[in-house]
Amino acid sequence: MDIITACQKIAEKGLVAGASGNISEKTGQTFRITASGMRLDSVRGESAILTCGIVSDDIPAGASMEIRMHRAIYRQRPDAWAVIHANPPY
Repeated sequence: MDIITACQKIAEKGLVAGASGNISEKTGQTFRITASGMRLDSVRGESAILTCGIVSDDIPAGASMEIRMHRAIYRQRPDAWAVIHANPPY
């Protein structure tokens, strides 16, 4: 499943409220993550997704404040291919 479809499915299931939560997927030595303030139910295209390095500590403009958590997970768990950070409304 691609990151855009995952965003829509998580939102449909009510696992996030408003612009909370984010999703990333590893792509080799980089990962793609939803942008800061992006409602997962409104992620429709690549403009809502940022690419970040796993080894690099750089933080691209518009990145979620959770980028460090996603990066740390990929560094600690090379077998992880995706991270879902959901904030259910309940």
